Amino acid sequence: MNANKDLCYAKDKFNIKEIADFRTEFEVGLAPDKEINGTNGIRISITDDEKMKRIDFANAKLKTGNFSTDALLAYYEYCGNALTMYSEIVNSELSHIGYRKFFDILLENDKGTLFHCASGKDRTGFAAICLLSALGVDRKTVLDDFEASNVYYDKKRKDIVSFLNEKGIDNKVISEVVGLIGVERSTMEELLKLIDENYGGMIEYLHNQIGLTDAEINKLCEKYLD
Repeated sequence: MNANKDLCYAKDKFNIKEIADFRTEFEVGLAPDKEINGTNGIRISITDDEKMKRIDFANAKLKTGNFSTDALLAYYEYCGNALTMYSEIVNSELSHIGYRKFFDILLENDKGTLFHCASGKDRTGFAAICLLSALGVDRKTVLDDFEASNVYYDKKRKDIVSFLNEKGIDNKVISEVVGLIGVERSTMEELLKLIDENYGGMIEYLHNQIGLTDAEINKLCEKYLD
C-alpha cells in the first residue's frame, strides 16, 4: 500500500471523522497533514508557536550534519529536558485550553477521533494520559501505554547516542537529549507525582485545569468504555 491508501484504510477501519493536530501553526506549515476525504482536521495549540520558530532557527545554525540530532539539541538548548517540557505542558494555560478543546471533540464526535502531534508521544502522550485517566484506567496501565512508544524509538535512540558520542558531546547532555527521544517511564511517573502533589491527582486536574465536569466524564465513559 502507498501512504494515501494506508490513510484511507485507517480512516475506514476506525471510522475516523475528526483529526486533532496538536502541532503549532509553524509546525503545520512545515509539514501539513495529508487531506483525507470525509474527515475534519482541527489544529489545537498546546505549545507556543514562537518557541517552535526559535527552535527551528537554532536548528538551522547547528553543525552536527544530522537533522534529527540538530532538532533535539536545539530543543534541549531552548526548552530543557523532558520533565521540564512536560511540566510546561501541564501548567500552561494554553495547553489547558487546547486539551479542553480536545475533550470537546471527543464528547461531540459521533465517530472515531485521531489525534497526533509531531512525534506522537509528548503532547499526544499527555492527551492520552488525560483521556485514559478520565476513563478510570489504573496508573500502571496508563504508564504502560505511554511507554509503548519506545517500541518505535529504540533504534533511533541508539543511533543518536552513537552519533553524539562520536561528536564528543558531553555525557550529561547526551543523557538529557536521549530523554527527549521516545519516552522515559520514570519521567512521566515523576510528572504524575507532581500532579498529585500540586493539583490533587489527575481527576482533580481534569476538573480544575481542563474544566471537565463529572457529567462530562460520565459521558466519556459511556461513549468509550464497553
